[in-house]
Amino acid sequence: ENSELSRRMSEPVEDTTGEENVQEEEEVLGTPKGEVVVETQGVTYVLKTVEANTGEEDEEVLLNLRCKLYRWNEDETWKERGTGDLRILKNKQTKKIRVLMRRDKILKVCANHFIYPSMELKPNVGNDKSWVYHVAADFADDEPKPEMLAVRFANVENAAKFKEVFDESKEAMKAFQEPEAKDSSSSEEEAAPAEAPAEATA
Repeated sequence: ENSELSRRMSEPVEDTTGEENVQEEEEVLGTPKGEVVVETQGVTYVLKTVEANTGEEDEEVLLNLRCKLYRWNEDETWKERGTGDLRILKNKQTKKIRVLMRRDKILKVCANHFIYPSMELKPNVGNDKSWVYHVAADFADDEPKPEMLAVRFANVENAAKFKEVFDESKEAMKAFQEPEAKDSSSSEEEAAPAEAPAEATA
């Protein structure tokens, strides 16, 4: 009995699709604009596409490179924040420039901060494809907070390109006043830049 069950489980699934079902499938696949057909486990779903506002519609892409992002933790170790596309974006109206990075697949924001003239890229010890820098206020989480970040690229060329555009952005951002440091009695909200980067949503 067990051998018979095993034999049946190993047999290919018989295609019982008739002409009527084929016609229905063709009609579904010819869906109007604004809909997407998804087929999984033999079931076809027709989903409506919804245009989402990401906060990046009014920004020019100055750089778009894949990398891994790391954050320096309180336990004095590097922790990976995610892998994905790191972009340097320039607002078409305000001309301010920021770094925005989203994790692959889930598109969760893992870096979102302005580039300021005082920020300095430092080589990561023993790795010529990586840079380390400090951020006074990163908005990837719910609350802005200072971060020490490290970005690692696939090759030396991409790392050099990132530094080139980053340094050019620092020069461009000299036209804007860098947020002044507040005393320790100030609230977190007061310690953040006067204007946060555009909110990035998944």
